Amino acid sequence: MLVLDNSDAIRGTAEVASKLDFIVNGYVGTTATQLADGQLGNSEGDLYASGADATVVTSITVINTDSAARTFTLYLKPSGGTSRAISPVSLDLGTGYSFYTDGQRMVVMDTAGNVITAATAAAHKNNHDPEDGSDPLDTANAAEISVVVGAGTGSSHSLARADHVHAINHSLNDNHIVTIDGTTNAPANADYAKFTAGGLEGKTAAEVMVDLPAASTTAPGKSELATAAEINTGDDTGRTVAPKYLSDSNYGKRIMYVKVLANGTAVETGDGKAYVTIPIELNGMNLVLAHACVYTKSSSGLPAISLERSVDQGSNWTDMLSTSITIDENEFSSYTADTAPVIDTGEDNVATGYWIRVNVDTAGTGTKGLDVILTFQLP
Repeated sequence: MLVLDNSDAIRGTAEVASKLDFIVNGYVGTTATQLADGQLGNSEGDLYASGADATVVTSITVINTDSAARTFTLYLKPSGGTSRAISPVSLDLGTGYSFYTDGQRMVVMDTAGNVITAATAAAHKNNHDPEDGSDPLDTANAAEISVVVGAGTGSSHSLARADHVHAINHSLNDNHIVTIDGTTNAPANADYAKFTAGGLEGKTAAEVMVDLPAASTTAPGKSELATAAEINTGDDTGRTVAPKYLSDSNYGKRIMYVKVLANGTAVETGDGKAYVTIPIELNGMNLVLAHACVYTKSSSGLPAISLERSVDQGSNWTDMLSTSITIDENEFSSYTADTAPVIDTGEDNVATGYWIRVNVDTAGTGTKGLDVILTFQLP
């Protein structure tokens, strides 16, 4: 029991006003009576204030009449003093539950009149089961949390749902979550990933190439490497030139034109009719073509020209051709010869400072003037 002096008061406050009924019973003097009844407000206020006669409070009952659990606190406020809690602060009372205290003990009962003990309190969570609980949690659709994680805290009603589905959006919009649809177009091992409005799609290398745009003179993109033959043609605008294929094409060839004899000078046999030194621009290249021309045709006999290479400027000469350059009778050049010159691939390489000399092995009849055209290319 609680003994109240003159102007002492029983006070209380609830989470929501007018949802929790209360009854206060006791004695005024020697007369048993109902001291007060009503509903708790949402701010601390008097349930009952003692008068001049001595008052004894024998019981206080609080019943939750709301459709949701609510909290409340009871206080004893001495006259001219400070309110002191006489119940657990913010005690949670389930829907239809009741609270009883006689000042010494406290009891909470459920809607069936069963006293809530430690064991039943442990199982209280079952009351909030959305499937079969007597006081289920809300199961409405949760609000979408579509902001950055640091701010995506939600609220009690958006995070404490029983279904707890929080807007997992298959999109690339700002502040949304990108997810992988595991049933369609899921990336496989060694696939590339493509972001789409529906999530991630797996793409093979071939599929990625189909998606890429073609390169142009104004935009980057995919392109095929051109072969040496395609570079030689020179009219392809959709392929890319690689250094190796460029050097293998006609554009990678270097031509050395050697004036061996003046146009009116008779051709005579002999070694060393002309000498040339390999410049640095031809370093590391191979001789790939060798031809000759005259300015007065041979009336009989085939002029024949050989080439020799020296790696040490004038000694140790070696033949660069396995078949010499020949010019047919009544022809000006070897380009039309019945027998084409053949380069010895074991003696075709040149380096800076090597010497090449031109030898006339056969002069022909009446032949005048002699030029040699040598073509070099990187191996």
